[in-house]
Amino acid sequence: MRISFDLDGTLVRIKIINPSIKLPSFLFILLVPFILLAKPNKKIAEELRVLRRGGFIIVVISARPAWAKSLTVWWLNRYQIPFDEVFLVGFGRGTADRKLKIAIRARIDLAFDDNCQVQNILNSSMGIEVISK
Repeated sequence: MRISFDLDGTLVRIKIINPSIKLPSFLFILLVPFILLAKPNKKIAEELRVLRRGGFIIVVISARPAWAKSLTVWWLNRYQIPFDEVFLVGFGRGTADRKLKIAIRARIDLAFDDNCQVQNILNSSMGIEVISK
């Protein structure tokens, strides 16, 4: 089974940005220290570890900007969060649609996401079960 999870507001307790609002890149750069200091939700992190041990494929699908991928991978490794792939779709208009395209391409069966719009589009368009943190 292939599962996806979101970062900000799901695995990371604090939601740094609203993914439906398009922010200039320089504002996101100012948020980088907060991202580096944010700790994962221990319960969800442990659930992901259990799922990995059970043979699940784990895919990160986040609204963070694509240029933050290496920083995101570093953070995941720092906290020993298991993952197989990382997709950063960027924020702003169309975030839910971009996440849907990635979920289709990655053949996701189950998703964890805090964004209601993403939950609705994944469930109604593809029948993907979505769990809100």
